[in-house]
Amino acid sequence: MAKKKKKDRSEEAEVPIAAMIDVTFLLLIYFIVTSKEIVDEAWVSVNLPGPPPPEQIEEEPPPSIDIFVQSDRYIYQGNDKDLDDMEKTLMGIGSAMGEDVTINVKVSLKAHHEKLVLLLDRMNKANLQNFNLHSLKEPLSQ
Repeated sequence: MAKKKKKDRSEEAEVPIAAMIDVTFLLLIYFIVTSKEIVDEAWVSVNLPGPPPPEQIEEEPPPSIDIFVQSDRYIYQGNDKDLDDMEKTLMGIGSAMGEDVTINVKVSLKAHHEKLVLLLDRMNKANLQNFNLHSLKEPLSQ
């Protein structure tokens, strides 16, 4: 039998390095040329207000009073009151603090709407027009 000559594989395994280097440089040049410059968006000018002048003194906000409306009562400064007592209290507040006082009316969800309407009528009678209306999720426990 004849012996077969083994081919030298070292010659087949050679890769042309020069061609690979050329392709690498071409890719590098392509990416450098086609890349976009990143624009910084942080160069936005913002005009912030300066400090107030020393002559301008801030006024204190008008005083506020909390009145709670429950299903069976009104609560003012921790004291239970009925509608007549609240009317007297509101008249006193209107004469003592003036019309600038703000009343925070905090209404329980279990309170009937007529209790709120009656209180607002008494506030109107006492000439107290500034009020905020809040709804409470749970009644006060007292």
